[in-house]
Amino acid sequence: MSPTTSYAQDKNDQNAPGSLDERLRSSLVPYVCDADKYFLPLTELDSIVQHDTVHDFLKFGPNREYFQGWNLEEIMRYVCGNTESRDPRELKGSRRIFAILVLLDRATSIVDFMKDGLCDGDLPLVRHNEKGANFDLVRKLGEKEFSLTCFKGWRRIDIQQFDSHQWYMRPPIFAIKDGEAVFYPLESRIIFPWLEYDDAISQSDFSVVRRVRIHPAHHNFPPGLGNSFALKELKSRNKHEFDLEVAALKKIKPNPHLVTLFATYEYQQRYYLLFGWAEGGNLLNLWRNHDTKPTINRNLTLWLAEQCQGIADALGGIHNTLLPFHEEPQKNLAVPSTGHGPDDKNCGRHGDIKPQNVLWFSQEENDYGWGVLKISDFGLTRFHSALTTKVSPSGVPVSQTYKAPEYDLREDLSRPFDVWSLACLYLEFITWVLLGWDGVARFSEERLKERDSRKNFRFDMFFNLQRPKGSEPSATVKLAVKEWIQHLRRLPACCPFLSEFLQYVENYMMLVDKCKRDTSGDVSRKLKEMYRRCQHDRDYCFSQTSGSEANPDGQSEEKAGGGSIAESITPTLLVNDEKLTDTVETSQAGVKRKLDTMDPNLSSDDDPKKRPH
Repeated sequence: MSPTTSYAQDKNDQNAPGSLDERLRSSLVPYVCDADKYFLPLTELDSIVQHDTVHDFLKFGPNREYFQGWNLEEIMRYVCGNTESRDPRELKGSRRIFAILVLLDRATSIVDFMKDGLCDGDLPLVRHNEKGANFDLVRKLGEKEFSLTCFKGWRRIDIQQFDSHQWYMRPPIFAIKDGEAVFYPLESRIIFPWLEYDDAISQSDFSVVRRVRIHPAHHNFPPGLGNSFALKELKSRNKHEFDLEVAALKKIKPNPHLVTLFATYEYQQRYYLLFGWAEGGNLLNLWRNHDTKPTINRNLTLWLAEQCQGIADALGGIHNTLLPFHEEPQKNLAVPSTGHGPDDKNCGRHGDIKPQNVLWFSQEENDYGWGVLKISDFGLTRFHSALTTKVSPSGVPVSQTYKAPEYDLREDLSRPFDVWSLACLYLEFITWVLLGWDGVARFSEERLKERDSRKNFRFDMFFNLQRPKGSEPSATVKLAVKEWIQHLRRLPACCPFLSEFLQYVENYMMLVDKCKRDTSGDVSRKLKEMYRRCQHDRDYCFSQTSGSEANPDGQSEEKAGGGSIAESITPTLLVNDEKLTDTVETSQAGVKRKLDTMDPNLSSDDDPKKRPH
């Protein structure tokens, strides 16, 4: 039903179906953060307040008699925009103001606003002469305030209503400009265009992350992403620290395996960053919840090869990002002294590579149907300089499972730290492909069994620490790790590619001497060679004894044979001619880590069975 027909049928009923007032009210979206507030999407405003609908309202609406004495074309140009004006404010018009007045049943006041020369660009009008709930509304241009005559004769309650409704019309629009995230300083009373605003999914000492769903009319981000995004709130209110983090993110070259920063804003003296949302969660969610026993096939192996190479390449992008000295953070910086190349003087490192910080964008298209993995959480990213103050590694937060030996050896931390962490992640990733989540849990248990000089505590990190009296501490790769690698390579389902990958991780990445580790660039180049071979050599990347192509039920011979993976690597004792095996508990609650409670950096969320999303 057109507005004209509606007004002709019942000229005095502005609540009639199809009336301008009713259309505006029914288009208001409840604000998920405050049940008493709403916002009007820009698309709805533009579709409802058009030249024809404004004309029909003025000529046939409930205030038609009042408007008979006015030039309707002039009012319509004022509301919908004057294309002949050189004033950019007049070009945009006063749709929002007109919509507010219609909702307040004060549409006749549009003439007074037109006389004052107000337009949508002047919103929000600001409060002046506040006394309790009473105040005037004035226009603010720069630092100057200008009184208005358009509210003359209004009741205080109506002024208050206009003041609240003007925020309904101003939900921000988040946009990428020239390929970069835009910073928005937002008013404290802004109403966000959120359709959903979830509870925090993760939080640390530095930030809180939650999912938000943005109204599609209020962002211009790539359509393939959908409307859900990850909103990161920094706990620090220090603008300088926020600027440093954003500068670092913008300096890093875009990479399909790095999360993308889409927008940043300041709201009520807090700082926020908006990233893409990973529908699948993180890599740990994939292993533990989505597919606990993946079927090994060529597609999965190719995806593993592609994604592991992409992650290494993305990490290399972080490591090769240079910042001028004046942009570098001054906190928690460790001076690189590894001789790992001249770029160490001003370079980035992630500092917290682990499965929880590799997000699984399952919604993104991929040749192998498994989505895309992306490194996230640059909250620990640090840019180093030889000119900055050296600090002890104990002042830098790390994940205990994936930390490199130099942390406990109290050596300086730099880019090789990430390469060690990446090696740990790769070993768990390959374990999941070959043995599923139970295998990842068993691998953790095997590392837990092996104790070092800290006899009273158990750790599932990948190295042992030795502290002999009178000597400097030293570290060695855990024997359980070396044996696990050999165990994986002997599995019938382990194809030549996976075997070579495991050997490369052991011999070139997981080295206690950080100076001997390959760089992230070396890792990326090596994996790129292996991935290309996987693409062209079927026998290289797929074992004929693995996956559904080997067994109709999709299990490898190891799984189908009924033998316990733990039995092949745990010690066996003979007591009275009976075989007793040191059994490994494989239930979800079975793997528990005893943590060194004297170390404030230790956290129970490093347990692979308990790690949060």
